[in-house]
Amino acid sequence: MRRLTLFLALVAACSSAQVDPAGPSTGGALVFSCCGESDSVIMAQMKRHDSTPEGQRPPEIALFPYRSNSGITTRERMIVTDQATWAQVWATIVKNHSPTPAPAAVDFNRETIVVATMGQRSSGGYVITIDSGSVEGSTVVLTVTERSPGPTCGTTAALTAPVALARILRPRATVRFVEKTAVTDCG
Repeated sequence: MRRLTLFLALVAACSSAQVDPAGPSTGGALVFSCCGESDSVIMAQMKRHDSTPEGQRPPEIALFPYRSNSGITTRERMIVTDQATWAQVWATIVKNHSPTPAPAAVDFNRETIVVATMGQRSSGGYVITIDSGSVEGSTVVLTVTERSPGPTCGTTAALTAPVALARILRPRATVRFVEKTAVTDCG
């Protein structure tokens, strides 16, 4: 199994640098993701989002403002391989927001979009991330972590619906998810 470095959009301010030196033509996949949970990562993503004109934001940057409060209230893992499905998924992600932004441009001849959601939660403090990616044969393996607040964490008293997104530079990729859960220790 060849490990890929998951290019966490937040850690590196969502740079579009290539993360697999071999490139997609030799079996690699490039993975870009939103969103992280540390303050420095969130600040880097916010800066990248605010400095990129709306029509030029890749999906992982366009998702940033909606990462905690998507319109998807059920736990899901979605693999999006065409523009019509992407438009529907994006409309659902942003349905609680106004004005409604247009979906970010995606070249589905080159890319696959993966969306992971936690479903509706009773407070803040919940985070979902796509942490890492690897390639096993022709399958892209993504690790998804659902993090909940620990008993000593202060949270907002608002309904949330966390969402994460990854962009894989491999059209119609077969994707397998490795699921993890964690509890944030705020003590």
